[in-house]
Amino acid sequence: MTVRVENTIGHSTPGEGSVIADKAVDGDVSASSLTVQEDGETWVVNWAITGPTDDVDHWNICYARGDDFDAPNMPTTCESTTDGSATTVTISKPTAAGSFTYYFTAVPVDALSNYAGAASMNEIDYFRAADNANVDDGTNTISDGGDAASSGVPGWTWGVIGGVVVVAFVAGAFILSRGDGEGGSGGEGKDWDY
Repeated sequence: MTVRVENTIGHSTPGEGSVIADKAVDGDVSASSLTVQEDGETWVVNWAITGPTDDVDHWNICYARGDDFDAPNMPTTCESTTDGSATTVTISKPTAAGSFTYYFTAVPVDALSNYAGAASMNEIDYFRAADNANVDDGTNTISDGGDAASSGVPGWTWGVIGGVVVVAFVAGAFILSRGDGEGGSGGEGKDWDY
């Protein structure tokens, strides 16, 4: 290929060079015999390498929750190794409560980030129970230490409710005790306006 730079002043002396297009990991290398083991709060993934690793910069171990996948639909959630000869990686397990199945695959990646998709090679079942413990997490939940009713209503609310009841009772008594209306005493002929 010959390259020359041109502008309004003129052009440079042509230069020649060669470029090799690199769109794939060389050597037909792949992973096989992938295993996934649970180790506390992590998964340990191991695999065997088939083919030469001369063009492998590192490996991506990709995984997805739900259904197994094929090569064109490989997930983008991946953990990477530090070099091309590695055959193990440790992945932190998720923290979501529930029961799920996770599917895994491993693919080689070259220095230009080229890689080929691969179908899921193995899976592992995952279960985590919901944590319903009420730790002091900064929420406004009040513990029932005598200041809250068993229903969860704060104690001061009952004082407000009692005050409203007393005011309503006094107002009702005032209305009922108003003076006689037209027509004499003893309540006869009163104009009841309530």
